[in-house]
Amino acid sequence: MKLTHDVLIDLLSLERAGEASDDSKALLQHYREHDEGFAQLARESESLPAKPVIPAPQLKEKEMETFEQAQKTLYVKAFVIVATVFGVIAAGLAGLGALFLMLD
Repeated sequence: MKLTHDVLIDLLSLERAGEASDDSKALLQHYREHDEGFAQLARESESLPAKPVIPAPQLKEKEMETFEQAQKTLYVKAFVIVATVFGVIAAGLAGLGALFLMLD
């Protein structure tokens, strides 16, 4: 299987992010030395600004905040449903009580 420039560009991204393995780095170096087109592409990609990395803890904090907000909303909805059911039951019992009082 021949390595395409697309695969090598993917490896360049990993190398630039500091996540490429030693074997990937060696492969990229080999292509830089033996493929002038790729070497030029690699030089050009180094001049591009790096994509900002969002720290994982911020994502976790936002995730937890969203989860807690959803949980509070569910508690409020559950309370409203339970209160409505008890209200209907109480109204029904009051109606039955009034009916029994009228029958006496």
